[in-house]
Amino acid sequence: MRIVGLGLWDRCNFAFRTNVKPVSIITYNLNENFMKTLAKISTLSFLLLFLISGIKLQAQDPTVVLGGLEWMTTNLDVATFRNGDAIPEVKTAKEWKKAGEAGTPAWCYYENSPSYGFSVGGANGRLYNWYALTDPRGLAPEGWRIPEKADWEKITNIYGDNRARLYNDLIKGGISGFEVILAGRRHPKGEFEYFETYTTMWTSSLTDDGKSTYYMEFNPQWPIAGMREGMKGTGSYVRCVKVK
Repeated sequence: MRIVGLGLWDRCNFAFRTNVKPVSIITYNLNENFMKTLAKISTLSFLLLFLISGIKLQAQDPTVVLGGLEWMTTNLDVATFRNGDAIPEVKTAKEWKKAGEAGTPAWCYYENSPSYGFSVGGANGRLYNWYALTDPRGLAPEGWRIPEKADWEKITNIYGDNRARLYNDLIKGGISGFEVILAGRRHPKGEFEYFETYTTMWTSSLTDDGKSTYYMEFNPQWPIAGMREGMKGTGSYVRCVKVK
């Protein structure tokens, strides 16, 4: 969220002129008695009162259209499948590795802390293994779906071989509005890694041999963004695509 002020300096200056009859200032209708009361309040308190009352929150646009598809601009953050069944939260490295080896769904927060995302400009969402996003009970909310490799390629194809520009446009603050946060990932063995220096986002697609998966990586070191192959037990973030 961004905090946006309403530009109240002139309003505050005007209100300090206590010998002026009360007027209607935008949405603030101040009667004479209220104006006299405010005149007795200290300058600092009065200014703070009006500044606070004139602040509003402006939400990030929840979706963006890229490559002809409508995408969420925040990472998925659900703890249940679409049918209401709970997705197991797996905290320890031992249990995370075990879930990947057994092929069972799992989710976690980075370092098991939902507050981690705020240090990089917003909530992370949750990390999921590949088995969570391909479970037949459905991970994506109603009206949404998990992106396939081909969906991501509709974005990457716009940029051709210019993967540095792809990274810069999709990262938080980039011109695309996609707002990727460098919120790390979880290794199949259970270690958390690369917070604020790297991140990955899932596709539901498998490689031809069925042993590995495809995901999008975002690496500021080069900078670069693009498709990679990885392990199903990895913990990555999810961006959903609107069902047409």
